[in-house]
Amino acid sequence: MSSARVCATGRTPTGTLIAFLSIAALAVMPVVGYLIWSGYQAAIRSAENTTRNYALILEARLEATLRRADADLWDLARAIPIAALSQRALPRYARELNADLDFRLFNFKEIAGLRVADRHGDTLYTSASASAPYVNVSDRGYFRWLRDNPQAGLVFSEVLTGRSTGRQILAIARALMDERGNFLGIVYALLELEHFQMQFQSLAIGPQGAVSLRRSDDRRLVLRWPHLAGEVNRPLSPQNPIAKQMAAGATAATLQFTAESDGVERIFSYRTLEGYPFFINVSLGRDDVLAQWRARALAAGALNLSLLGLLAWLLFRLWLTVVRETLVVAGLKQSEQALRDSAEKLRMFADNVPAMTTSWDENLRCRFANKAFAEFNGIAVESILGKHLREVIGEEGYPGIEGHVARVLRGHPVTYQRTRKLPNGEPRYIEVKLLPHIGDQAKVLGFFAVTTDITEHKLAEERIRRVAHHDSLTGVPNRMLFKDRLDQAISFAKRDSRQFALLYLDLDKFKPVNDSLGHTAGDELLQSAAARIRHQVRESDTVARVGGDEFTVILPDITRREEAETVAKKIVAALAAPFQLGSQKQSVGIGASIGIALYPADARDADALVRAADAAMYSAKQVGSSYRFCEA
Repeated sequence: MSSARVCATGRTPTGTLIAFLSIAALAVMPVVGYLIWSGYQAAIRSAENTTRNYALILEARLEATLRRADADLWDLARAIPIAALSQRALPRYARELNADLDFRLFNFKEIAGLRVADRHGDTLYTSASASAPYVNVSDRGYFRWLRDNPQAGLVFSEVLTGRSTGRQILAIARALMDERGNFLGIVYALLELEHFQMQFQSLAIGPQGAVSLRRSDDRRLVLRWPHLAGEVNRPLSPQNPIAKQMAAGATAATLQFTAESDGVERIFSYRTLEGYPFFINVSLGRDDVLAQWRARALAAGALNLSLLGLLAWLLFRLWLTVVRETLVVAGLKQSEQALRDSAEKLRMFADNVPAMTTSWDENLRCRFANKAFAEFNGIAVESILGKHLREVIGEEGYPGIEGHVARVLRGHPVTYQRTRKLPNGEPRYIEVKLLPHIGDQAKVLGFFAVTTDITEHKLAEERIRRVAHHDSLTGVPNRMLFKDRLDQAISFAKRDSRQFALLYLDLDKFKPVNDSLGHTAGDELLQSAAARIRHQVRESDTVARVGGDEFTVILPDITRREEAETVAKKIVAALAAPFQLGSQKQSVGIGASIGIALYPADARDADALVRAADAAMYSAKQVGSSYRFCEA
């Protein structure tokens, strides 16, 4: 009698089970779908960040090379005597000028050679590293252009095949002129493209990724990895999305499209170099980026289909139970046990979803929580169910999310990030997605929360930012961060009508140490030198490494010339003291030459100020282990 009453009236066990199954299915199925979609978005965002960071790093390296080559050519164009620009002058000037060209290529492996040619294109002087016969370059386009336009400034050639090496090179040239502006010849550097190709190859871009260097004025290809036959010196189509972005004035962008060169769909990030007609383009194959996501999505889809099949089977069993409940009480009990087992399987499925998932009613009381959420918070699932959100989050953390909860209860999805301390006190970064649970007549019945631990992603982003802005060997800012700090110093000085000083420093006798004791000792010497320089300046000053053995120091709070001189003296003295290198602590002495330029007395923009300090440094180098102010 009692069994029949339970079946006929309350259906209490069955109704409770149906309610639980409905809530669990509503909680799990949207979560699975959302995880698939958010995983796709995360994979694309990660690829975009990777291409942007790679492009940023390559831009900084290429700009550093071009800026140093530009400074050398600019200085040579001023320093070479007019009397030396003829065949008759070779016996007198060859030894001195060839040695000067060799000296400028010290620790500058990106440049294959420095050369000087007369007005007829005949090579007069060349660095030994060029290892080339004295060729005539009058047929080269860059020579003809400077011959006809000597005031053109710095000129870059198309990609050429070196006549001595047979390798692909890029010529960088300036005209030599007399006081009236008449053309007397050129001084030019040969950029070794193979060096940059090795840098491209070192990037983790996957099987379908690509890295390229193109001109920004006519979009012609300079270098690409992997190499594509016949593409060098060919321009992009005007219909190419990157070409359209650049035509509209965008100096950097991240895009997705199918490459016209090989038909591969990629995620691209490009950056144009400031002051030079080139841009870097880094891309990842879309199939490579989404390969791991597709595998996970297929697995999640299979699980979701299994869940639907399980739910259909459960409903069928329920129907059989209702039909048979008045006939066989034992059959009813057996079916209810099967439903309980199935419900447990559904709970196990929810617990195996990697994201932390919870469900809350309109009164902010917990209806469902999976194992991942409970473990992250260091509590048992049973202790969460039925509790108010404020109790679970804690009194300190709740006010920070109260506005988000109010918004999702109005029917709007919400995504936010916050820090959360684990029970052991360890801080973690989490991302929380709130999805409204919409019932009949658009009534909000509560919401689902999907929480993801993004701590490792945040730390990885910080490491990438650190690598992009700091020198990996010495830990000081690199050329890119130095440029930002210099622009900032100029902006503040201009706003407050004050001056500051820029020091350009080159280590003396570094090459003999590097050659005799090896690169390990050379790296140790650079690290120790950077530490000594930092020790001589204030916390507010910026010390940066801008070349092989070249450093800069920005002194933003200099009010008098004598203050900059005092800092330069301290640095020269610190670097003159012997260094103890290697396991044997071998004593080595080097020294340093420093050029000093003052803003705004010596220059009013960043590039001119760097050139002024660099020129003053070369003057100091003639004396050795000293400093010189710019003599504008």
